[in-house]
Parts: sequence; C-alpha cells; structure tokens
Amino acid sequence: MKDNELKMIIVQAKAGDNDAKTALINDNIKYVKKIANNFCLNNKGLSLEDLIQEGIIAIIKAINSYDLNKNVKFSTYVYKMINFILISEIKKKYSYFKLPEHQVSKVVRFRRKAFELKLEDYCYKYSCEKMGLSYKEYANMIYLSNINNISYLNGKKSFDKKVSIGDKLSYEDINYKKVEERIDLLSILSDNKEILSCIERYILYRVIINDEKIKSISEVTKMSTKQISNIKYNALKKIQNNLKNKKN
Repeated sequence: MKDNELKMIIVQAKAGDNDAKTALINDNIKYVKKIANNFCLNNKGLSLEDLIQEGIIAIIKAINSYDLNKNVKFSTYVYKMINFILISEIKKKYSYFKLPEHQVSKVVRFRRKAFELKLEDYCYKYSCEKMGLSYKEYANMIYLSNINNISYLNGKKSFDKKVSIGDKLSYEDINYKKVEERIDLLSILSDNKEILSCIERYILYRVIINDEKIKSISEVTKMSTKQISNIKYNALKKIQNNLKNKKN
C-alpha cells in the first residue's frame, strides 16, 4: 500500500469508515499473527485465537490514536501497539491468583449459579436476594469471579495445580437467528473463520464468547452500535448458511 493511499485510508478509518478500518486490519493482521505466534511458541499455555482477537483490538486502538502529523510510520506504531496490548493481556489473563481450595469451589459455584440465573452484575438488590448473600458478600464474590485464573493455596503451602473458572462452566443452548443447535461456540467460530472477515470474527468473539455488550464494543472500536449489530447479524447468517450447506 503506497504512502498516499495509506494516509487516505487512515483518515477515512479515523472518521469511522468501516471498510477503511477493515482494510487496515487486514493489512496489519500479519503483525498480530507474528507476535501472537512468538508468544505461543514460548508459552504453551497461551491461546493463539485469544491473542489474535486482542491483536485486532490493538490495531483498532492504533487507528484511533495514531497522529498523522507525527513523524512515525503507521506500521511501526501498529506493531508497537500490538506488542504492548498483547503483553498487557497476557499479564492480566494468564497470571494466577492464589486462594484457599474451599474459596475456589465457592467462586465456581457462584459463577455457575449466576450464569444459570442470568444475573447482571449491576442488579445488586435482585441478585443478592436470588443468591442469598449480603451486599458485601455479593460484591466480594463478583470481584473474585472476575479473576480469570486462580490457583489453590492450602495453608502455608501452594502448589502448581491451576484451575480456570471458565473450565467449570458449560454453555447452554443459545438461539442465534435459528442456529438452534447445542454447539461448542469456540469450535464453531474456528470452523467458520475462513468465511468470516477479521472484524466479523472479532465482534462474534466479543459478543458470544466473552458475552460483552454491544455498547462496550462500540466504545472500544468507535463504531456505532448499529454497525456492530449489522456485522454480527451478517456473520451469524454466514455461519447458519454454512452449517446448512454442510448438512446437505
């Protein structure tokens, strides 16, 4: 991509042009894959798919914060942003928080029950009643349950057996525009990644796997909620059609 063309696309992307953002993501995804692969080669416990999704966030953040008046190449800026975001994400997601074994089990039970009751963190009064907890107890459990990884701690001795709270949870049947099958959501996204664009994979990952609100994704990507909803809908239609074709 020539400098003048790149500058024009960056201006369009910063102004909210979705096609321009997608073009920049596709042009820089090679850096994401390179950095993510390097991290995964040195750390076998890391999820390549997760890091790639975080790398896409980094590209979007780089687009939004890049200053065309500075004497810095966009590719250099993007590369540094990707590296910084991935390191931050690894520290956040893959560091372990030590708790007594009984407390780990308590957190897991809390997460499972909250998931089954479809509780929202901000509905404290209703949630406290349903969970049979005081406000203070509920707030404490919310804090602990938002920690991605924990390890057991027995008395003065800690050991290496680590547990991810997410491993204790299972997805229920979810209806997305007539895709009414019991599926492993991560698996189906992976199986269909070839028919989805980078931005489609990113949004589906955030909405379905991370169960994030469209509004929060909008704040990160600077895209309108309507744009995100349309991308999500079109991506799910692609998956639905692909599933039908495989069955036929």
